[in-house]
Amino acid sequence: MYKASQYLGIILIALLLAFGGSIAIYAIPNSQANIFTVAGTGTGGFSGDGEASTLAELNFPFSLAIDDTGNLYLADTVNHRIRKIMKPTGIITTVAGTGNDGYNGDDQLATSADLNRPIGIAVDDAGNLYIADTFNHRIRKVMTGSSIITTVAGTEDFGYNGDNQPALTAELDRPFDVTLDVMGNLYIADAGNHRIRKVMAGTGVITTVAGTGTPGYNGDSQLATEAQLNFPFGITVDGDGNLFIADHENHRIRKVMAGTGVITTV
Repeated sequence: MYKASQYLGIILIALLLAFGGSIAIYAIPNSQANIFTVAGTGTGGFSGDGEASTLAELNFPFSLAIDDTGNLYLADTVNHRIRKIMKPTGIITTVAGTGNDGYNGDDQLATSADLNRPIGIAVDDAGNLYIADTFNHRIRKVMTGSSIITTVAGTEDFGYNGDNQPALTAELDRPFDVTLDVMGNLYIADAGNHRIRKVMAGTGVITTVAGTGTPGYNGDSQLATEAQLNFPFGITVDGDGNLFIADHENHRIRKVMAGTGVITTV
């Protein structure tokens, strides 16, 4: 799993600015008060593969992930690409997407696959990259080593169905984020369905772990599957398996306790 603590300043600043429409990624080292740019020029567009990341143009970067070796991945959303900044060289490359918005299938090199405004990304312990291909209503996976892309959840149709069956037969609606727990289970912020969904490692079966599907807010201290969410945009799981949700239109951060499945506002 990526080492979030090592790059806490980078993650916080990038997310704050990215969701406000920033076209650069900034960092504040944990031990310093100086801010510096790690990617982007401040001009929206696409350029710069194969050169220093600070010379590369980005277009609405929405999220970041870091692998176990310290490489930084960013969802260059309006460029319909996932880009990677190598540590320690600082060289940026495209690792998924062609720059065209659309969907043209799986089982090919990720750099030959079209994405459609990918927003959320995560990297697992093995270095596999997961992409919330938001407007394709799919979760994609780029295999480490081969760089082959596949779909792990979602279909060509958007909507809601499919709990307790393979995730590849389940409909999603604008999935905004993905994260993984220490067991390798995949969580999806199924924003347009107002739910958080979970794909079990090994079986690939999908279930809902939070939300009823009806947008709104109806309180805490109950089972998360009985609680209303309203466009959940961001998710993460801590080392104990507790799930944290950015319940966007409810203007709250919610927590689902591991074991009990009870939701609270934090």
